[in-house]
Amino acid sequence: MTKTVISTFVLTLIFFTAGFIWLLSGPRKVSEEIVTSNLIDSEQVLDTEISPYAPSASLIQKKAPLVMWSLIEESNIPDIKGYQGNVVDAVPLELKTKWSSEIALGDNIMLSVPQIDSDLLLTVTQVKNQRRGIKVITATAIEDSADLLLTLGPSSTFANVGTMKGTYELVGTASFGWLMPSKNMDPNVDYTKPDYVIRKVTEPSDK
Repeated sequence: MTKTVISTFVLTLIFFTAGFIWLLSGPRKVSEEIVTSNLIDSEQVLDTEISPYAPSASLIQKKAPLVMWSLIEESNIPDIKGYQGNVVDAVPLELKTKWSSEIALGDNIMLSVPQIDSDLLLTVTQVKNQRRGIKVITATAIEDSADLLLTLGPSSTFANVGTMKGTYELVGTASFGWLMPSKNMDPNVDYTKPDYVIRKVTEPSDK
């Protein structure tokens, strides 16, 4: 009788201890599974690449926009190589692109199009550093209502600005430029492609 009571007591104690250990370990395992799941989800978000042609809210930098240019009097602008001259609706601008050396994806660019009395806010989606100090910057409005293709050289600036009311081109130096409607420019030039200033190199002749 005594042995039976002792055996029953021992078995009860074993089951009680096992149950107690399970209660302690069970929630911790569940918690570990939740944490592991969250880490996996976080890694999936970090591995997602943002398209360089479609800015999203997560890409936009929360800081003051970079001002592209400002309107000036025609008498204050110097002669610019490459400007066709007498282009209808062309406006003179002072360029403010000294920030270009530090520009990054997600930066905002503010530019005005005086011809249509419009201010555009665009987000930088792509930055390419080319040879000879040339930088090509692509920027797009979130609603795809406007886009910018900007080519900056050591002494030259070119830009293609697409809006809902037409396309505009900028031809300028590092400090000044003319913004004009594309429809009023040379129709034989494809201004949708990056622009470069190409200097002819003359080989020395043997005499």
